[in-house]
Amino acid sequence: TRHVLYHYIVRQASAKANHPANVDSNSPFAFRNSRVQCHRQYNDGDSFRVSCGAREYVLRLYYIDAPESVMETNAARVGEQRAYFGTTVENVLSTGEAATRRVREILQGPFSVSTKWAVAGGRSKELRYYGLIDIGGKRLIEILLSEGLARTKGVVVNLPSGEKATSYLAKLRGLEREAKNQRKGIWAYSKE
Repeated sequence: TRHVLYHYIVRQASAKANHPANVDSNSPFAFRNSRVQCHRQYNDGDSFRVSCGAREYVLRLYYIDAPESVMETNAARVGEQRAYFGTTVENVLSTGEAATRRVREILQGPFSVSTKWAVAGGRSKELRYYGLIDIGGKRLIEILLSEGLARTKGVVVNLPSGEKATSYLAKLRGLEREAKNQRKGIWAYSKE
């Protein structure tokens, strides 16, 4: 059913199959020889393309909002982020670029994606799905928040482990507060 949280294991350097396995919509499946494509449009710190063999998906991370890196199409969002972080537009954009680079770096190794196939709206003309990414026992959103490269904002979901969204959101807000107190990432520029 649509309420089952689907889970994909993505391995980058497998010598075996280079295409997705047959998919049973009620069970996990593996993608091999897959990599995140970060060179195309719509890739940033919280939304990016994952290719799995011949198939591509655009993922939007649950729970967070990373600073924008382009002003032209996102002026209102950049202004809102500037106010939230208490900094300049230039600092928002440069931190957005840093978040994009950091995501590329992190996702060079093995990672897994969990999604409910919930469609993520927004200004993108491409279909995007909300998801969570795990790398070596840690979630990508936790890394970005703890490094000051994102804020807690957006759609939330109960976790595949069964942990409730409200409990996990509290944990994430704590990571954001800690990054702010330690003046990491964009918080280094904050006037607060």
